[in-house]
Amino acid sequence: MIRKITTAQHMLLLLLAILLSCGRPAAHRAGGNDRNTIATVRTTPVKQQGNGTLCWLYAMTATLESEHLGEGDSVNLSAAFVARMMLHDEAVRCFRGMGRTDIALRGMMPTALHYINMYGIVPYDSYVDAEDADWTVLLRKITAMARAAAARHEEQRDFESAVNSLLDDELGPLPAPHVYMFGAEYTRQEFAHSVCAPDEYVFLCSTTGERMNTPVMLNEPDNVFRDTFRNVPLDTLMLHIRRAVSTGHPVCWEGHVLRNSILNENSHGSSYIDEPATATAAERERRYQRLETTDDHALCITGLVRHGGKLYYKCKNSWGEKWGDKGYCYLSENYIAMNTIAVAMSRKAYAARHAQP
Repeated sequence: MIRKITTAQHMLLLLLAILLSCGRPAAHRAGGNDRNTIATVRTTPVKQQGNGTLCWLYAMTATLESEHLGEGDSVNLSAAFVARMMLHDEAVRCFRGMGRTDIALRGMMPTALHYINMYGIVPYDSYVDAEDADWTVLLRKITAMARAAAARHEEQRDFESAVNSLLDDELGPLPAPHVYMFGAEYTRQEFAHSVCAPDEYVFLCSTTGERMNTPVMLNEPDNVFRDTFRNVPLDTLMLHIRRAVSTGHPVCWEGHVLRNSILNENSHGSSYIDEPATATAAERERRYQRLETTDDHALCITGLVRHGGKLYYKCKNSWGEKWGDKGYCYLSENYIAMNTIAVAMSRKAYAARHAQP
């Protein structure tokens, strides 16, 4: 028998429903359309890379962090430590080249892993991002120092000491040579290997100009170690990205953003970026060959949402929380398909299988 609900009981149930709904996070609105979250990847706080060309390093360390967070490990890494170690070695290389060697802090996703393996890495709390760090100015200063020291025939150890003093002043002193975590002591290299084992990550690209399903060395200026990427068809590339994110794995993304004014460091407009043209393998290749698509930025993909009837990937940037949507932007699936140069994901993410959203 169905019991009749009294008016008092009805009001009580209505009040309870209202109270419960107040405790749920409201759906985010942008441009007047609801954003429905399909998949979310755990992340560390958004970082600020400062003025320079270090997006590839920050995006890759963000990917390492989120991959570990997804496995239940609490990891927050200092990209600034790796960048400082790079800058020191670049300074010495310039000095040894009599000041004729250009200093640069450029690279791609696998470059970051090479340097992390070389220098080790430390937790973020041990070496935080310097406020208002200007790596571009530092490069100019150190280049001038190297040229002047070489012209004076200064001893290398004195030059290195001067460089380290400058870096201490601008970025903060280096942390202790050992990392202490969970009651254990590690060298920086040991800690790095615990964060990223050799061959733990897969690097993918998609170009019709090379054989499919084979390793391809991308002729990008920032591919400083001449690393290879597995060349796959465009639909295969997109399938791996979607499956990885849908199963809680981050994806490191490198691609083209210069056509979009939203992706400049002073942007505070809409955080949703779409590609008006339909992405095809042929159009991608045409743009790439004509230098209309270049490798000019890197982000960490950390989610998948539906907005305005389209799928968008939530992307973590490294320009601080005041940029975009609290440090994030949303690239449409079509935008990713058209403008991707390469991606990186863990082998677990690469092997992921999941139903399509």
